[in-house]
Amino acid sequence: MNETQRFRGLVRSTLMSIRCQKIAISLDTLTITGTDYAYIALAMLERPDNVVGMSVRAENQGGASASMRPSNPAAGQPIAAFSIPIKPWFAGTYHEEMIIVHESTHASFEARTGLALRALTNEALAYLADAMYNKLGSPGDPVFDPVNGERPPPAKKLTQESRNVLIAASNLARLAIGRPNGTITRAEISVIENAVANHPIYADLKANPSLTDTSRGIRLARTPSIDPAVRHVLR
Repeated sequence: MNETQRFRGLVRSTLMSIRCQKIAISLDTLTITGTDYAYIALAMLERPDNVVGMSVRAENQGGASASMRPSNPAAGQPIAAFSIPIKPWFAGTYHEEMIIVHESTHASFEARTGLALRALTNEALAYLADAMYNKLGSPGDPVFDPVNGERPPPAKKLTQESRNVLIAASNLARLAIGRPNGTITRAEISVIENAVANHPIYADLKANPSLTDTSRGIRLARTPSIDPAVRHVLR
């Protein structure tokens, strides 16, 4: 099994897990449920040149396990693709599962054709979703402590800005899990948005807090048929 096949299989098993399927978030009229993650898991069965697919990119070497690249035909990116480095830092670890949930949350928004969503809100909800995944496991399942925990080597220690985002997301996750449909308010999500905006890697969002993305959609076509290279994920 190559890295692309391994990652596809992990995406599917993570998104279809009981833990992920329990995620529920409701913000005004915007909702996130297990169905949204199941949709992305199914889309991952398609050939990379048709829907979500995979993109192994050398320039991501030494980075996190995945990122979600929205479709951008003008830039030669006609799909919403998970972009993975050749040798991801967190391969085979619990952190990779959390990253998959985070990036799949972005992908679930991209799947909703015409959805206009502030980039800061998009990012904050993705952090909230992976924090909820972290709290929804069964006894004995892996869990990450956002206050004192660290990512596995060779990743550098978390900066205070990173930890601030994770703690804000964890605090709201605890509240959302205890509410019907995971209902949260704009004031509550703004706490995570502020933490995101104060992180150096999101400097562009801090400079332009009103930046809004409009989703192009992700389809579940079955033409051509499922890529034979990834049939193993159906077993």
